[in-house]
Amino acid sequence: MNPQAQPNPLPPQSAATSSLAVASMIVGICGLIIPGLCLVAVVLGHLALSAIKKSVPSLKGRGMAISGLILGYLVTAVLIAMAIIFITTITNQVKRTENTRVRTDFHSLNSVLRVYEMESGTYPTTDQGLMALVEVPTMDPVPVKWMRLMNKVPTDPWSMPYLYRFPGSKDPTTFEILSMGPDRMENTADDLSSQD
Repeated sequence: MNPQAQPNPLPPQSAATSSLAVASMIVGICGLIIPGLCLVAVVLGHLALSAIKKSVPSLKGRGMAISGLILGYLVTAVLIAMAIIFITTITNQVKRTENTRVRTDFHSLNSVLRVYEMESGTYPTTDQGLMALVEVPTMDPVPVKWMRLMNKVPTDPWSMPYLYRFPGSKDPTTFEILSMGPDRMENTADDLSSQD
């Protein structure tokens, strides 16, 4: 045996695949079916990329980690878009329902005010307001013939009493009933009028 001979060196070790990268990709794929897993895929993907970067060249699997990240972020983006669409749809439906209720209340109050006018000979004044349907007015013109037509002044969907004007702002020949709308402030853009 030659003392100068060197033993054969060990064959180079191949880099191991990061288990975090594999898990990120698998969870990312499962996230397409079970959307709640998308955040897990993102976290695992970032952990895998960090571990691979620190252990170069002993770990591989960067592509799998990036695949898990892409799938995780993609599903998250889809979920956010769906949530925005859902919330917008619900908000619009609530708004339509509130506006429908206001229009229905306008119609009911219109009928009651016409009965008041038939009994009293005139509509309540702006100062008397809708309270004239609940209590006999004490300010002029005091009706000669009066009857209670409502137990209380109704409120709009935002819990504010309906307002009343006679003559109306757009058609001075008749009354106008108003809702201050969602902002609960008079004379703003979201006010609703029976004369619209």
